[in-house]
Amino acid sequence: MAKNKNKSKLVGFLVAYDDNELGEAYELRVGRYIVKNNGLTQEKNDIIVNREDVDSPHLAINVTQDNKIEVQDIFSKEGSYYLKESQTVEKRLKGVVSLKHGDKLRVGTSKHFQLSILVNE
Repeated sequence: MAKNKNKSKLVGFLVAYDDNELGEAYELRVGRYIVKNNGLTQEKNDIIVNREDVDSPHLAINVTQDNKIEVQDIFSKEGSYYLKESQTVEKRLKGVVSLKHGDKLRVGTSKHFQLSILVNE
């Protein structure tokens, strides 16, 4: 079951297989999300990653009404990285980066997500 209590427009999902071979899906609805470890209190749009290499906060995700997804590292120690579907080399997030369906994210040293957007531009 997807994890999120936000009831705005569903745009897509972050999908991960690192901790569960059956997969984990996090709903991405219009709004702002913070990826963090469980070190701080949890808000409704938080995505919790229980790993020592994930800071609190670590990564911001902004999902817009027109189905755009933007990500930005929030001064994390281990960094955040992305891999566009059409590329072969992972890049460190610097500033705001727009992602599309099929792109991948790595948070810290070992948590991987793939982006699935339901409605493309």
